[in-house]
Amino acid sequence: MWVLHVSLPDHDWDLSIPLKATTSASYTLGEFTVGRLGTRIELNHPQLKSLSRHHGTFHVTQHTTEVPQTVFYTDNKSSFGSKLNGIELAPKIKTPLSSESLLVLGDRLHCRIEHIRFEMSGSCLSGESKMLLIACERGIGLIRRPNWSPNCTHLVMESIKATPKLIQALASASHIVGPQFLSKLLDSDDFDFPLNASDFLPDVADRGIHFDVDYSPNPARQTLFSGKTFLFLTPTQLKKIGPLVTAGGGTVVLYHNSETATASGANHMDLDSVTIHVASAMRKDADVSWFKQVTKQLKRYLRSSIHSLHAVDAWTHAVLGSVNPIVYVLLFGALVFCVLLLFRCLSRMERRRVSWIDCILLTILILILLICF
Repeated sequence: MWVLHVSLPDHDWDLSIPLKATTSASYTLGEFTVGRLGTRIELNHPQLKSLSRHHGTFHVTQHTTEVPQTVFYTDNKSSFGSKLNGIELAPKIKTPLSSESLLVLGDRLHCRIEHIRFEMSGSCLSGESKMLLIACERGIGLIRRPNWSPNCTHLVMESIKATPKLIQALASASHIVGPQFLSKLLDSDDFDFPLNASDFLPDVADRGIHFDVDYSPNPARQTLFSGKTFLFLTPTQLKKIGPLVTAGGGTVVLYHNSETATASGANHMDLDSVTIHVASAMRKDADVSWFKQVTKQLKRYLRSSIHSLHAVDAWTHAVLGSVNPIVYVLLFGALVFCVLLLFRCLSRMERRRVSWIDCILLTILILILLICF
């Protein structure tokens, strides 16, 4: 969003006005005429005698993905003219402005424009609220993110619910606002600035959330996981929970072996090289002992599961790696025959014509055939 700051250098007087490319019943889309009388930006100050009734017009373009929002200024043939960085502007010609521009209207009214970045993402929004977010993207030039980014300044929610985006917003020390905040930004005839985002905090709707949680931005949360490393066993875990850890200043590590897929943005460690640092908060010997025992069990579990998996894969590959496809058909037929034979044996056991040993041997045969597949 672009904001126009007007001031008188020799007097304690200034004003900040948001410039928005929004529609209005009284004014043209994206046009802000400044002057002493009957203008959208009406400035009635006794020291502004050199300001004409319709001195000049600021033009704000709509934001698109290809072209960002831009501000232009046109002098409306004013009596005392307009100067941009000390150079007199020709009347009725659109001139682009930037944050470094100093525009002087008449002989003493100083005008500067400032760009305020709004980068927002929505969570659990209705269709109406989503359209409101799109309208803000076009009208005030905010950046709309479908997924949460560490650069997001606001999270828009109709009501506070426990979602991954909410946790990331809290960890990133970002504002959490309701759709009313977007409506206020789009109000083209309301020049209250700046808006206090805490006035637009949504109500808590999730019963699983404690009501005494402070949802205002807290920079201390950005270092909540600082100095801590989190080991994820699967890429799915890393994708869902990893951003929460990094938002709080933590480091994510993906356990890596021949079966795990590569995950972008994460370090990889083999099991034998995983080094887990005990947090400085664990000062009690009992905590450190418990931590080491959990780590030992984790390593043992991973080793046993991976080695058994490799053994089965190697055995099946050695047995069936170069077998003709016809053999698979024969094996399937043998499996069906053994299953039918097992049911027959179980039915004849009531008449004591088949022993338990025969059934157990037949069951083992069926398991071997299943492993082959």
